Amino acid sequence: MRRRVRTPLVLAVVGILVSGLLTACVADETTIVAGSSVRVASTEPFLSLNDRSRWGNTAANRTIVAAVNSTFASYDEHSELELDESFGAFEVISNNPFIVRYTLADTAHWSDGTPVDATDLLLAWAANSGALNDAEFDPRPFINNETGEWLRATPPGVVWFDGAVSEGLQYVTKTPELSADRRTIDFEFDHFFIDWALVINVGLPAHVVAKRALRVDDPVEAKAAVVAAIADGDRGALATLARAWNTAFTIDQLARDASLRVSNGPYVISDIVEGETVTLTANANYRGSKKPRYETVVVSIVADQVGEIAALEAGTVDVIVPRPGAEVLAELASLPGVTVKHSYSASYAHLDLVMRDSLNGDIENPQVRQAFLHTIPVDALVAASLGEVSDSPTRRLSHTMLPGQAGYEAAISAHEAVTRQKVDIELAESLLAQAGNTSPVVCLLFDPANERRVVEFELIRDSAGRAGIRVTDCASSDWVGLLGTPRSYDAALFSWDQGNLSVAGLRAVYGTGEKVNFSHYSSERVDALLSELEVTRDAASQQRLRASLDRELWTDGYGMPLYQSPVTVAWRDDVSGVMPTPLMRGILWNVWEWNPPTPPGSDPGARPAD
Repeated sequence: MRRRVRTPLVLAVVGILVSGLLTACVADETTIVAGSSVRVASTEPFLSLNDRSRWGNTAANRTIVAAVNSTFASYDEHSELELDESFGAFEVISNNPFIVRYTLADTAHWSDGTPVDATDLLLAWAANSGALNDAEFDPRPFINNETGEWLRATPPGVVWFDGAVSEGLQYVTKTPELSADRRTIDFEFDHFFIDWALVINVGLPAHVVAKRALRVDDPVEAKAAVVAAIADGDRGALATLARAWNTAFTIDQLARDASLRVSNGPYVISDIVEGETVTLTANANYRGSKKPRYETVVVSIVADQVGEIAALEAGTVDVIVPRPGAEVLAELASLPGVTVKHSYSASYAHLDLVMRDSLNGDIENPQVRQAFLHTIPVDALVAASLGEVSDSPTRRLSHTMLPGQAGYEAAISAHEAVTRQKVDIELAESLLAQAGNTSPVVCLLFDPANERRVVEFELIRDSAGRAGIRVTDCASSDWVGLLGTPRSYDAALFSWDQGNLSVAGLRAVYGTGEKVNFSHYSSERVDALLSELEVTRDAASQQRLRASLDRELWTDGYGMPLYQSPVTVAWRDDVSGVMPTPLMRGILWNVWEWNPPTPPGSDPGARPAD
């Protein structure tokens, strides 16, 4: 049974979302085709089972985690939020204070047979709220700034969960309450929070983390130890739990220790050959509604897209997601027995301007910013970057909304003169004259290894030069590490990988002093709109607030959204059910819906599940 919410905003409108949620809509027999296997290529390696950590937050990791772990709610192919009632349910039990109750379904189990319960959600809260972290501890000397990898262990007694602390759980500052049977847990938010349905991901199994950290083998006792450590504020136990949560589920340890590969979704990691393959096998203890058809899924690491296409042609892989390009598309079109699908992702290219502590200082003048934006040859950028890889490039005209998202068209229509601005050299020169600076310097940060970015830089440089703006090269191979670094650049050209449609994501980028506000942008009006948006329940009002927020960002010359990144997926015709979607968590987001060719006379679903 699946319940779809037309938009994530609707989740906040009702007091109780779900009733009777523990009704299992799960067949007793498997849908697996015995002996079936599908092979998927990945150009990036799998590194960690903990995709909520800084080190594990990569596209390749999210792809695997989507196949092996269940969640309360996730986006479907229409970017609509879908509830998985066979895993659990949530309901608002109080509006003042704002309390959400999470209930695990009887069908939710870890792959080792241990039930998923509220202890697992309590650990997820501890890891991703920051509530238990030592406020005085500075993790930067201990972590690789570019990759998030831990370089050495935290000092003894220091509690530091390196989780996703900007997604909403930071507003749950009180320790959540567990029911006596540990089937439910109540999260009390400090205030109403519009994205409450998106904040919790179960993630790692509490009993496995405790076994590694506290040397407790029995699952029941291990979970009790986690609850006790959090309830009692045992800093020694919490420090050990945090270190295990941060570092114990990396690829090298998973390869050596199969007991760490415990998951709760349709598949489980059954084998790892580092740098080569990750094999997923249907989870025998899975009782949810997302029953898989393929018995095994083999994710093969392929060095480059040339190798991907060659492997697809040779039949050594069945599904690939190559980087779009004219030559790639031509090669794919020539392959017999292959289906090719073009779409776009939620990742979008954009130009951000530094508001404070810039390299040269000129860009901090609002009129210089507006002048610079009026020289950006957006149409030429889109044509040069996507013209050969997409027949109809998806231009993005909003800072705050994804194309196709409810309210997007109304928002861009309301300030069309701004969002659809064309190159206007005369206006740019006039603005520079008003600013008293007719020859400003703008140093642009970008990835020099990305050919698309190099072309975009050259187009921007040449166009801005016509108005007297000198655009210089701040490209660096360490461009990610430089984002937000004071006095390192004046503008940045890169892509955001948008994982959801949350307000928390907007605040993280545009809110004063927030975690990924790399531009050092600060606006009382924008902060107020974000705060209002976080507590507004009506969907239409939310759309109007997003439009107002968008208008403020354009007016302040924050920067310019450019285009959605294209996605191409190709698969052999004997595989069906593969489907790209903008907000997909990797191509395996719906792998349980993929269908293998059924051998003549076979009867999928006739074999018992265990």
